[in-house]
Parts: sequence; structure tokens; C-alpha cells
Amino acid sequence: MCGIPEELWPELIESFEDWKDKDNDPRFDGAETDDYYALLENPYRTKNGPLDTVEELLLVKGFSRAILFGGSLTLGPEEPPVEIRGIAPFLTVYGEDGKLNVN
Repeated sequence: MCGIPEELWPELIESFEDWKDKDNDPRFDGAETDDYYALLENPYRTKNGPLDTVEELLLVKGFSRAILFGGSLTLGPEEPPVEIRGIAPFLTVYGEDGKLNVN
């Protein structure tokens, strides 16, 4: 999908699910406030609700400007950068029930 390596998908999907769910139980590849966001240099809390903007994904673990808008993504110090096309053009926060429409 848009050049995003498949090995990143579980973290992106589960972190997004944790961002919007109402509980504080992190999924296996996800992140909640107490186990990730509160430990950051500039800590913040998970939303525990639907996104207000697509750009809000930049607050979610694993998402970056390259993933959202396109650009080079470095996966590791020994690996060459991967070019990503960006998923933002395919996303909206407007839809039925206020859910993110990833289709």
C-alpha cells in the first residue's frame, strides 16, 4: 500500500486502533498512554476517540510525515531508504459514524 513495507503494517494498524479505542490496554503491536506516549520526551495521552483530522495520525506511534504525505523512510541504519507515496490522499475523517474511512 503506497510503498509502505508490510513489516510496518501491524504497528500502524494496532497503534491506530489503540489511539481511538476507549480502553487503556495496548494491543501486541500497538501503544497506549502509559506504555508509550507518557514516556516520550514530550508526553501526551491517546485520543481514545475518532480522529478530528487526517494529520492527527502524526501523533500515533509509527506514523510519520513520509507515511502520511510521501517521502523517504529509513527503516534501519544498515538499510537504504524506502520511497513512500503517502496515504493521506486516500484517507478522510468524514464518513458514517465519524469513523476513519481507509477505503
